[in-house]
Amino acid sequence: MGSMVPFAFRLLLAELPQYLTKHQEALNRLHVLLATVRKVQTLSHSIACLVSNYDKWILHIPSVIFSISISWL
Repeated sequence: MGSMVPFAFRLLLAELPQYLTKHQEALNRLHVLLATVRKVQTLSHSIACLVSNYDKWILHIPSVIFSISISWL
């Protein structure tokens, strides 16, 4: 069972503070999102019933890392 919130919305919510000159808050949210993605990826990999979602979560990691690198600029 997946989340009703699309990943793009989660990423947008984490990035929004940087547009309000709250760069540290954006970085904190992006790091929390990255930790969540990695946690779900690990759980999906270890639990047989969630393996179908594993590929989707792997694809989200580069998006979050890219957003973190842009926030540092």
